Amino acid sequence: MNPRYSCLYPQRACPRKCSYCGSRNVRGTRLLEWWEWAWAIRKMEKVGVQFHLFLGNEVIIYPDIVELVRSMKGKKNYAMYTTFPQPIYSRKRKELIDSGLYNLSCGIDLLDTKTYSDKSITEKSLGGIKNLKYLVRKIPDVQGTITITRKNYKILPQIIKVLTRNKIWCGMNMVEHNLDGKFDFFGPNKIIKPFLLTDKDIPDFSNVMGTISDMIRSGEYMIQNPPEYFDLASRYYDMSWHCKHPLIMTIEEDGTFRCCGYRKGKRVSKFTIFDIGYKLTLDEYIKLQMEDRKECPGCYWSYEWMAEHYLTKDKLETVLDDKFKSHSSEYYKGANK
Repeated sequence: MNPRYSCLYPQRACPRKCSYCGSRNVRGTRLLEWWEWAWAIRKMEKVGVQFHLFLGNEVIIYPDIVELVRSMKGKKNYAMYTTFPQPIYSRKRKELIDSGLYNLSCGIDLLDTKTYSDKSITEKSLGGIKNLKYLVRKIPDVQGTITITRKNYKILPQIIKVLTRNKIWCGMNMVEHNLDGKFDFFGPNKIIKPFLLTDKDIPDFSNVMGTISDMIRSGEYMIQNPPEYFDLASRYYDMSWHCKHPLIMTIEEDGTFRCCGYRKGKRVSKFTIFDIGYKLTLDEYIKLQMEDRKECPGCYWSYEWMAEHYLTKDKLETVLDDKFKSHSSEYYKGANK
């Protein structure tokens, strides 16, 4: 099975300091130019990649972000995730919209200033709702990503209702932690611990997950995840899910491959996307990536899970065309009816 979608990191730096994120631990040797990303995307699409998720960690501060968006003009097969950093975003907003921006997504983890004591998470979420409400009228596709934690799981239905009321699609991921010390995307365990579920949370957590599953099946809410994702509460808790297929091709800010967004990997990271077809065949890349993944103790990232879920449930081509397009909500419209 070849990779079908990509996670791309044009810019690893981020002005936010959200406590559950370890983005400052991950940096490449240099930043690719926008035209190098355009070239890399063409290479990926030639080997079967159909959708591109630009993560960042803060993509808006990538120096060539406007040129990169302009190079994607007319395309619907991508999404960009931002935390709407100010004042940088306000300075670039009009240029981004005028350049043909198709999608922008943001983390929405709360609805008030009381859920978290973390100023970065609060500013990101409350500012994110405000900016997404504006962008609904300006670009074709907007989305809010909810990171589920011990601190906010009880208010998930309320967050979903607010986003739906404002015509904003939402997708959900569970906060994850560093099981073996090789997850470079997470913050220190002592900081992440308050965000993690305990045994005492599981009954209430399972009830909330059941509520969300029912909300999806009702077809009344703008939720991207399939209901089955919320039927597996225990896996959220113990991070016991493992990738079975090399569906994601992950590219670092300097063009090097990663095992995934969470793990660098020992094998694939020795090569770049530009090595495909020269130093490395696609089959060799897949073999190296899967060897790296075998060393992973487990995780629970919903968008990879969704791809594999649909892979077993439907024909993959139908899924990629109609249902699973990473963050992009365009491909979820009507999927839950």
